[in-house]
Amino acid sequence: DLERTLPVAALEDGSPDAVKKKPETRQRGEQDVASPTPQRKRVLLKGVMQCTRKKDRYRQGARYHACIGCRNLVLRSQETASLDAAIDMHISLVRMRQHIFSQVDAGASASQALKDAAEATEQERKAAATCPLKISFRVLFSHNRYSKSSRLVGQIAPIWEQQLQYRNKARKRREDLAQQRQLRQLKRKNEIEQRRNARKLRKAQAEARRRRRAEAKSAKMQTNRVKKEAAAEKRAQRLRTKLHVLRKHAVMRLKCLQKDERKQQRAALRKWGVTELPLGLRSETFRDLNDVLCAELILQDGTAQLGPFRFCLADAQRDLDELRLLQR
Repeated sequence: DLERTLPVAALEDGSPDAVKKKPETRQRGEQDVASPTPQRKRVLLKGVMQCTRKKDRYRQGARYHACIGCRNLVLRSQETASLDAAIDMHISLVRMRQHIFSQVDAGASASQALKDAAEATEQERKAAATCPLKISFRVLFSHNRYSKSSRLVGQIAPIWEQQLQYRNKARKRREDLAQQRQLRQLKRKNEIEQRRNARKLRKAQAEARRRRRAEAKSAKMQTNRVKKEAAAEKRAQRLRTKLHVLRKHAVMRLKCLQKDERKQQRAALRKWGVTELPLGLRSETFRDLNDVLCAELILQDGTAQLGPFRFCLADAQRDLDELRLLQR
């Protein structure tokens, strides 16, 4: 584990027996004032680790070392029995990493930045009169699961720079692929949007054409309806005019017939002595118009039986009576 906790007594003397010690239990009857205070636990900082080799830990006590990561480079200090010394070495490693990052950001090569940072850290600790920092460098290869370890800066710096270049190229390739993928997605999205807009436009155009056809059809139907109504009104007007003319002619004809009938009645009154001939008698033309009378009898088969012409109404009436007697 990166973070492990131990009692303060174990951290101070470093003996394995101190780790196994248990706090003494309070005896019955003792007062609370005499009870021992609970021991505080000291938590390891991130980057300060405890030695995990059991045989060394039980033989020499608890030992610690500092370890940080600088991209794909792992910086590890030597082991020490003092936790404070391990924390101090961790601080130096953090400053060394900051120095490396600042040099690389300024444009220096990774190998030169690592060498300068190691030399600067060594000079700084020498000036502070602290224990020398023995750093173990370990380069992690990203293309496989192997790594390269060394304690020599000059040996590990070119390898780290080469690995950084490889990682930068891989990152650049991933960025290019991501950009190309993003461009393809954007292009596809634009194509989909264009097709969607084209479908919407075609749909709108089809809807507009359908609306125009419906409006044209409605206008045509309205025009045809108006034309039909106008034609019907015209026919009705002609029919009314024709009926009016026919009615006028009929009235005139009726007047003429009534006039002729009155003339006939007056003529019959003057000639035969009655205004209307009896049923079964009709006038015929012999020498002049309607100058004689004859009897007319309709037989059962629908034929008409006429009597002789008479110049007298009474003689024609007797002929009609005789025809009726003969029919019986």
